[in-house]
Amino acid sequence: MSLIVPANVVCHLTNQCNKSPLFVDTRDYYEFLNKFRKYVLPYCDVLAWCLVPDQYHFLLVVNQKGAEVHQLGGIRISNFGNGVRLLQSKYAQNVNLRDDSSGNLFKQKAKLRCCDLSPSQHIDVIFKCIHTIPYELGYTEDLKFWPFSSYPDYFGYRGGTLINRPLAQTCLGSEYETFAF
Repeated sequence: MSLIVPANVVCHLTNQCNKSPLFVDTRDYYEFLNKFRKYVLPYCDVLAWCLVPDQYHFLLVVNQKGAEVHQLGGIRISNFGNGVRLLQSKYAQNVNLRDDSSGNLFKQKAKLRCCDLSPSQHIDVIFKCIHTIPYELGYTEDLKFWPFSSYPDYFGYRGGTLINRPLAQTCLGSEYETFAF
């Protein structure tokens, strides 16, 4: 993952487990989301998200504060990049402490793919794919019942506060109204 991220572009952030599952029980999912809110959310707006036992996905837009770069030890890093670093390291520390284990919980580097808002970037496809991951991987038969995704928020099954619906509508344009899963 690049540690310097531009503001106001749509990015797909993802990572997966290095060894055992990232999320074993409901408590793990909520702990990760709380850390996301603390370390990453101040630096971005979330359009879509999904957590499954062995991976996470966020479609987001880094804000101006998140794009600010500073020196951290021997590297230059954006506030957003540092937030992702802290999210993963703090979550892994808690899991390792709880499980009396050590080592990397996540793959070495999170993946971040940034794209502009042109139709050729297929933001709508990424948006839909993120929401269908729990079904595609066999974790649920009905997406409205998977609590660890923004799907229930978009389709009226829950009133979650992690996503920025107006921004999603702006970024997705006319495609926003045509989503049917």
